[in-house]
Amino acid sequence: MPISTSITCLLILAVGSPTSSAYSLSLNIVYPRRLRIRPHYAVEQPTQEFAEREGGGSTMPSMPTNREILMFSGPALGLWITGPLLSLIDSSAVGVTGSATQLAALGPATTMIDGASYMFAFINVATTNLMATAVAKEDKKQVDLVVRASLRCAFRCGVGVLALLLALSPQMLGIYVGPRALDTIGPAANYVRIRALSMPTLLISNALQAAMLGAKDSVTPLKALFLAAILNGFGDALLVCWAKWGLSGAAIATVLSQWAGLALLLSKAKTLTSNSNPFTRDNPNETVIQERREMQSKFYAFMPSVVLVVIGKMCAFGFMTNVASEIGTVALAAHQVVLATFFLLAPFSEISSQTFQAFLPKFTAFEDEASQEDKSIARKLTDRLSRKLQVSSFLVATSVAALASLVPLVGAGLFTRDAAVAAALRPLAMPLFLAGALHSLVCSAEGILLVRRELKFLGVLYTASAVVMPIIFMAMKRAGAGLPAVWYGFVGFQAVRAVLLNFRAHSKR
Repeated sequence: MPISTSITCLLILAVGSPTSSAYSLSLNIVYPRRLRIRPHYAVEQPTQEFAEREGGGSTMPSMPTNREILMFSGPALGLWITGPLLSLIDSSAVGVTGSATQLAALGPATTMIDGASYMFAFINVATTNLMATAVAKEDKKQVDLVVRASLRCAFRCGVGVLALLLALSPQMLGIYVGPRALDTIGPAANYVRIRALSMPTLLISNALQAAMLGAKDSVTPLKALFLAAILNGFGDALLVCWAKWGLSGAAIATVLSQWAGLALLLSKAKTLTSNSNPFTRDNPNETVIQERREMQSKFYAFMPSVVLVVIGKMCAFGFMTNVASEIGTVALAAHQVVLATFFLLAPFSEISSQTFQAFLPKFTAFEDEASQEDKSIARKLTDRLSRKLQVSSFLVATSVAALASLVPLVGAGLFTRDAAVAAALRPLAMPLFLAGALHSLVCSAEGILLVRRELKFLGVLYTASAVVMPIIFMAMKRAGAGLPAVWYGFVGFQAVRAVLLNFRAHSKR
């Protein structure tokens, strides 16, 4: 066995492989009454006068300390980054032990699986938001209703996607990859069909993770994901590196590990709700039925705007992969490596939104019943926390993007033994860095608009993206653009989003 193959197998044993690919594209929405942004970089702790008010017995929420934020955001970052990190290692395993065709097939296959799960991101958004609000108000009945609605919705959607992917994956892949990469359809379809078996598992796991994060528990989901990653790592080492099953082996390992991860999450879910099995049929009275209907109404209210945002984002990644497939198998293989690396960068930008989701609801819940003076104080504390997270996110994301740009330059050997693929990777270092750095500006401004509940603006922006980006990439495809041009096109997409979102976020309302 070549040295590079041995090293890859050892890395997989140590770290694992992907248990979920719905990683870097999560959305989190909270609804404070107002958010004002001013250039201020130091976060002050509230004075005793701010923290406690004696009139009327109301208690001002205290500003979370740096330790509290780190204790939550650290495990949460680990949770979100594990998926793309292990996906990168999965690409390495397939690329080093298999052919360039296998590595190229992994691109459209994982994009289809990711897109299928990402279309239901509203489940995660609704669960985290409603759960965080219920926990902030210490309303156990609402907690039970949120968990029940979330898991039932995830199960129904998962079964529907499972049936769709089993029936139509070859046809959808055929449209997706184009005529110049037809040799990738067979292995990609096998991968998609196997991964489809875990779609209900994946959506239910995502819903449970979102509920736990809404309850400020980022450790339990991380433990479950770590267990699944270890099992998946052994599966990859056995099925991909030793048995040489390629994409099919990687898919089987992922499915089995996801089932194991869900089992652990379900065993811990009893700490969230008094209802140990939300899937059981009962005989509720009229009041309970009405409460469940109201919760379902709140839950599904998140769907339209979140789905628009998802479609707008997926169009960019989907059509990038489509153009790369038209260039040829080598370009598609290089594109898969860089795209997986970009997805590894995204959580470093997006974790700030998850932290907003966990800590802001206590301020918004306080504002509902507080006096006008106390509302003003709560908003000031919210502003300070938001500024701190924005600046920290930008510094961290830019540093990580600089390190990640070394992968196409000097790390090609970790992903492929094909000299042509390695040569195709090198020109992509600069657009990868620029896209990763700009992503922080996009996520922070997007988070500000989400907490303001400016969903109409976001819906219009991403609807326009869903129309304009395919036109641009199809024009590049007809012009015979190379892979670097495709990625610089994505950098342009990131830059336009960063300008528009930040202008809206920092302009006067």
